[in-house]
Amino acid sequence: ATQPSSRAVGLRYASGGRAGIRLADNRWAHWGTSFEYSYSNQPITFSNLSDAIPTLGLGHAVHRFVYDIVYFPHDRYSRLRPYAFAGPGISLFHVKGSGDDAAAANGIHLSDPWKFTVNWGGGVKYLLNKSVAISVQFNDNISGTPGYGLPETGAIVSGNYVPGFRPDGLIHNWGVEAGLA
Repeated sequence: ATQPSSRAVGLRYASGGRAGIRLADNRWAHWGTSFEYSYSNQPITFSNLSDAIPTLGLGHAVHRFVYDIVYFPHDRYSRLRPYAFAGPGISLFHVKGSGDDAAAANGIHLSDPWKFTVNWGGGVKYLLNKSVAISVQFNDNISGTPGYGLPETGAIVSGNYVPGFRPDGLIHNWGVEAGLA
């Protein structure tokens, strides 16, 4: 029996939209906290899984839960209020039903992994009046690359080749957001 040769499997995340909700507590003059849930639609494409599967595109979403500490250099009554934030979180990388079905049709069984996330960024709030503000921010959610339940090395199981994928590196999920508070 021949052993499959080593292959470099690629994983690419497409750009997509993101929506979410943030609950903020800004009761202190320069410090605050926030809890955020966000949903990102981010299709993925595996490349070079096997000779029979040169590319496999899948519907995919990322669900994130993040808790941030926020610093405001200006007090809460300043009309223009820049801020910086950072905090931990978790992300669920979810292969959508149709993507899961497409993978299974190719003999690939995937799982939906959770990954620890670090979130950081900055932005600015502009007070329209005492109780309404608009905001714009930049952020980066950083996590390890998920393996989606694939073995780290390819193998022949019951006469069929099962592709492997060794997750490596970090994922930087950059975002630019606008909001109303």
